[in-house]
Amino acid sequence: MSNIFVDSELSYLFSAANICIERKEGADGAWQVAPFFCSIPFSEDSYEDMKKFANSIEEEISDLYSFGKRRAYKAFGNEVDSVTKPSYLKRINNYNDDGIDQFENILSISEKEFNSGGLVFSVFDPMDLIRRKRPGYVPCLVSGSFLVHNGELQLNAFFRSQSVVEFGVFDLIFLRDFQRKMFEEIKKFRAEEDISIGSLNLHFARVIIQRRFARSGKKYLKREEVINNWMSLLEINLLEARMRSFS
Repeated sequence: MSNIFVDSELSYLFSAANICIERKEGADGAWQVAPFFCSIPFSEDSYEDMKKFANSIEEEISDLYSFGKRRAYKAFGNEVDSVTKPSYLKRINNYNDDGIDQFENILSISEKEFNSGGLVFSVFDPMDLIRRKRPGYVPCLVSGSFLVHNGELQLNAFFRSQSVVEFGVFDLIFLRDFQRKMFEEIKKFRAEEDISIGSLNLHFARVIIQRRFARSGKKYLKREEVINNWMSLLEINLLEARMRSFS
């Protein structure tokens, strides 16, 4: 079990990936750490550092970036279910096609009960286990909750699994954008409250590094072809962020 102190999104990516690499434990050739918990404080600089790292991956490991970006769009950017993955965004905005807008429901509750512990949303549907068209079909992001604590709007995210090299940065960007959107809406009717965007609290059943990474044309990138370059890019971006914070 790993409960790690991190101070930024990049720090999380480095810590989780580094533990997987050091331990080299897992099933079917994957390296994994299970479970993994961390709390990432919010800062605008760290958010921009995360997006800069994503751009670095796009420039230096384009096949890895392209696959991760396409899969992330299916989950976070499109409201149409696919063969490989249900749309997370659709589940949030129109759960189970029943017109249940979870985002609006959370806003409605928070307007009446600002400090409620029940500001919960679900991405997983029990039917996913029956519809399961492929091993990765069941949503990796299972559920989440918002909580106002010590003047901050925190977001808790619960994952069954995360492939940190392929999808970690895309998951983090989506969650931070989702958190910011909720914060901006809450501030509209809680303008008198002194609140800010708070920590992103991540709860993973496991974090993994796959033995190979998909690319276009049903081809694969081997882990050894990717991991050193990915970690080097991450270390460079993390070092630059550290140097800026101390300047």
